[in-house]
Amino acid sequence: MTLNVGGGWKNERRNSEGMDPGDADEVAQRIINQDVDVATLQEVWDMDLDQIQDSLNELDPEGNWDIEFQSASHKVRADDNWAGTLHLDQPFGNAIAVRQGDGDLAYQRVDLGDDAKLDEPGDDGSDGRAMIMVAVTTSSGATVNVSTAHTDYEGVSEEAQADQIEDLRETTEEYGGGDSSIITGDLNHALTDDTPQGEALQDYVDDGYTDAGADVGATSDFGYDRRIDYIFTSEELTAGDADRVQGDSPEP
Repeated sequence: MTLNVGGGWKNERRNSEGMDPGDADEVAQRIINQDVDVATLQEVWDMDLDQIQDSLNELDPEGNWDIEFQSASHKVRADDNWAGTLHLDQPFGNAIAVRQGDGDLAYQRVDLGDDAKLDEPGDDGSDGRAMIMVAVTTSSGATVNVSTAHTDYEGVSEEAQADQIEDLRETTEEYGGGDSSIITGDLNHALTDDTPQGEALQDYVDDGYTDAGADVGATSDFGYDRRIDYIFTSEELTAGDADRVQGDSPEP
């Protein structure tokens, strides 16, 4: 599954609409509700991950869940508590949670080095964007690379946004060793857009990836109810039917 948890949305003191420090258990419950082995998360705070991981393992005692995190930037995190607490200089980015179960799955973090950064904070106006990748070994011994990112939608040029989308795929393939790939993320643009960003998304399909969420409908009420969140599977994999993580229609 893939889910933008909204850690940067409504990041304001005493505002409960975004993801706040007390919401980690709810994120864990969302993951458990989907009965998945791998969950990719965007817009997540590093300071929440211990609680998300602990909650996953409490809700699923046989799951042996681990979470890997990649910071894209550091920000001030605002709390919705009565004091409106500000948490300074907090790492903010993307994460991948893996359920290892009874030895059915194993995984390794793929060290992307500087290639993990799609844009540094300040580059071309970006607030900082990064990707993360893990190599999952299945019970049959096959390896599947899973990567995710949250790409820019404003502040940088259309070409720079398209480059981030393209770099996500190319870096996954470069570090993937020829194994199958699942690429997910909030890529902030529609595949049908007649723009450099839309063309970069279309290149995934043209290069043999399956747009596994094509039938799920819009995934954001920002931008005229468009589908901007994706799960792409490489041509060696067969994708089943997609289910919506949150409700029957996009809601905040």
